[in-house]
Amino acid sequence: MSLIADLSREIQGATVAVARAERAVASHPEYPSAVVTLRSAQKHLEVLEEKFFQIAQNVGRNVCSYRIEYDYERSPVISGVTEAIGLFQKIFTNVYHAVAHGPTQRAVVSRESHEATAFEFAYAFPGSVGFMMTLKNKTDIFGDSRIDTAMEMTMKLLSTHNHKDLDLISELVGLPAVRLTHRWAQENAKAGFGADIKWRIEEENAVYVRIQSALISEMSTLLATYTAKEKRIVYGKLLNVNMFDNTFQMEVDGKIINGRFDKAISETRKARVPENYIAHLTVATRIAPSEEDDGVTYFLNELEPKGDSPRLLPISN
Repeated sequence: MSLIADLSREIQGATVAVARAERAVASHPEYPSAVVTLRSAQKHLEVLEEKFFQIAQNVGRNVCSYRIEYDYERSPVISGVTEAIGLFQKIFTNVYHAVAHGPTQRAVVSRESHEATAFEFAYAFPGSVGFMMTLKNKTDIFGDSRIDTAMEMTMKLLSTHNHKDLDLISELVGLPAVRLTHRWAQENAKAGFGADIKWRIEEENAVYVRIQSALISEMSTLLATYTAKEKRIVYGKLLNVNMFDNTFQMEVDGKIINGRFDKAISETRKARVPENYIAHLTVATRIAPSEEDDGVTYFLNELEPKGDSPRLLPISN
């Protein structure tokens, strides 16, 4: 890590030199020497950045850069910058947890997932708002890196702009990551930020996404109205059935849920109350629920009589 730290300081100095040369060109565009100096400084910085990546790769670390794009007539506030970076970290951690342990409806992340995804600061980008970060890449015994998979899915989540794609990605990353993405989009839209994110896996391989502020604003609006759907199998007691309006009431894990059904209960598919059943549900959850409504609805697809070993899954969020 000392080599990375030393090179980070050298890059900081080189980026300052580039910023100084850019100011000189802006002030004296007619001076050829100023342009030559700028190009030389930029080339030196490129060499150092490539060397930084090579050293990071040699010591088993991936590199992630996050640049915030903004209107230069409107200076970014610190709270907006920290929210953008902090929420990106949380989204990545939650996506990794889903990759490692399966998607969940609960915003609970293991200590292992936190430790595996904790970015370390390498250096900042003078002249712009951005950070270079490193992360140890742990590869599992099958040679398939969950970290790389999680970052690819994070990039896809952040750049999704329609309900169909959201349906696909939300099944993989889970509700908490999608909700955090809504917060990320809200905070960036409020600050007028865009995002330029690059993840380098190896020398000739990178995952890259650039999302302009207008697209992030659209994403914020889209997610505010988005409902994530999930198939669940639960075990509980059927308490009430209303055949007139096709509604049911069930107790699962000490929680009373109410929902609707179509053909799960009928003259040919009778159900008793109160009686224990295995229920196949479609659970629809709004990403941005109101204060009056938790935004969760239940649809009963099928009822099975109680078995000897019911497939028990929690219903609560």
